[in-house]
Amino acid sequence: MTDSVRRALGLDQIDLEGNLIVISERHGTDANFLINTVLSKSLEKGYGVELVLFHNTFGHYHNIGMKLGYNLNVLRERGDVVVVEPMKSIVCNIEELGHDSVDASSPELTENMRQLNDMKTMPNPLKLDEKLVQHFFTPVRDQFWELKKVRENVTIIVDDITHLLDLNLSLKEVWLYSKYLISLMKIDKKIAMCILGHTYQSDINDCLPNGIVAGLQRGSQLYVAVEPLRTGHSDDISGVMVIEWRVSGLRKLFNWPERSTYLYKLLDRQIKLFTPGGIDALF
Repeated sequence: MTDSVRRALGLDQIDLEGNLIVISERHGTDANFLINTVLSKSLEKGYGVELVLFHNTFGHYHNIGMKLGYNLNVLRERGDVVVVEPMKSIVCNIEELGHDSVDASSPELTENMRQLNDMKTMPNPLKLDEKLVQHFFTPVRDQFWELKKVRENVTIIVDDITHLLDLNLSLKEVWLYSKYLISLMKIDKKIAMCILGHTYQSDINDCLPNGIVAGLQRGSQLYVAVEPLRTGHSDDISGVMVIEWRVSGLRKLFNWPERSTYLYKLLDRQIKLFTPGGIDALF
């Protein structure tokens, strides 16, 4: 199912370790097939995988994995896959108090958690609460070190980092969270990282998610953007995929262009790729 995408990305020719892959999922598209491509490649190579899930659930990835030939539940039980679901932990913290008995002034609800549940106003983009950022990062770090006990190579997959804005984190706080994530790659060269962010057809200066993804893009080795067709809906094509390998040495080694563009069609058990203007599927 992911072989054609893997070849288009060049992931059939290189190892994942040491690479930061950034995915821009433009509004109106679904770039989840790219995450599953990285996930399946990692498992095939014997990497441990840490899923940091703000958007799709673990069950979602398990169901897709069954179609692709691997069982994430079994891998999780063995310790080869670990999962951090921040949204679920927030809900659980509130549910433990009881929906009908929650008092917003209760000391059991921290100031930060009360702020997360007050979505009426946008935060100051320069607001910085380091304890709040650490609250989200610490489980990622701790699970990573647990995974390193059983696997030398680890891939960390984040889906979708821009949801931190939905939790009322500021731009500055999301940047700090991103820096914490990427710092793990500097500590351990055996890490690969894949970060997806949702973007919009909007000026970067007017759209915080776009700014976050653009900043991550600058530090990435591989950047992939998935966009809807500019001409509108088509039954034959799901969208456009733009690939940029940002490491000139790799481009020269494998004779890759600086930028490649494909049309793609998502099917239940297959992904078809086409060159713009082409008729027959590639790969």
